[in-house]
Amino acid sequence: MYVNIKKIKDPEMVIEEFQDQYGTINSLSQRVSISKCTTKNEMEDLMVWKYLRSGAEFTEEIVLHNSDIFHILTPKRMELVDYLTKNKVTSIRKLSEVVHRNYKNTYDDLLALEKVGLVEFKRSGKSRIPTSFIVGIETIFEG
Repeated sequence: MYVNIKKIKDPEMVIEEFQDQYGTINSLSQRVSISKCTTKNEMEDLMVWKYLRSGAEFTEEIVLHNSDIFHILTPKRMELVDYLTKNKVTSIRKLSEVVHRNYKNTYDDLLALEKVGLVEFKRSGKSRIPTSFIVGIETIFEG
């Protein structure tokens, strides 16, 4: 059994990651054009960056296998993912109040969900605002 999760990543966050890693799209383009690529992903990253700048969406798939599924996708964590996909929150504290959970447990669960890519954090000053862009979760039983 495995779980296939589809999510749409925030294009701004993906572009920020590219900027942190490569600087500008022009510098990455130059590296690719003069064959100074240090990883095989640089050409792919350049293409994705160009598409995102033109307004395209970025869909990512996450696959969790047997041992990971029930350890990661607990009912309380799925409640957080569900809430975050349907609502905007302004802080982890507000989220914990809305779902009637202890702040520390909410925070710990968000960190666990972040590790597998189900939750992302945006910086707003000193705060970290949790978000989720999950568009589908499919459980597949192999027989």
